[in-house]
Amino acid sequence: MKEKTFEDYRRLTKEQMPGVRRLVKQCCNYDGGECIALDDGAGCVCVQTISYSLLCRWFRAAVLPLDPVLEASLLGGQTKRCANCGEAFVPGSNRAKYCPACSKKRRKTKEAKRQRERYAAHKENTTQAIIGSYGELPQANFLRDVSTDSIRKGNEKVKTLN
Repeated sequence: MKEKTFEDYRRLTKEQMPGVRRLVKQCCNYDGGECIALDDGAGCVCVQTISYSLLCRWFRAAVLPLDPVLEASLLGGQTKRCANCGEAFVPGSNRAKYCPACSKKRRKTKEAKRQRERYAAHKENTTQAIIGSYGELPQANFLRDVSTDSIRKGNEKVKTLN
């Protein structure tokens, strides 16, 4: 792969500059406006803080990937807008429609809906099996009456049912 020359780097836009300045402060070589990697005894100003283009190779390789959207806009990658929240994100595939946060929420809600439908279908199948074996559903009131009678009569009915 060919190394980019100085002319290959375009100038940063006004929208990109705040993001770059914010990321420069997260660089491990940044120390109060000076670059430790370029330091040869006398203080050396960090070139990325004073430049309007991407000059520092360390910044491009290690710091810029911390903000994938900014990296894609600077280095020519693809970004998309989330269909749910409108946030810009770097898609993992060409089918991606939602940002990672919204994708996770949607996946959870779809899974919950699928499980509810599965539970309802299982409940319906169980009910149909009971109806098939008894001809009709047992009455809930009968069960309640048996339990209250058994409490009043000292569990005599429960013993006779067993």
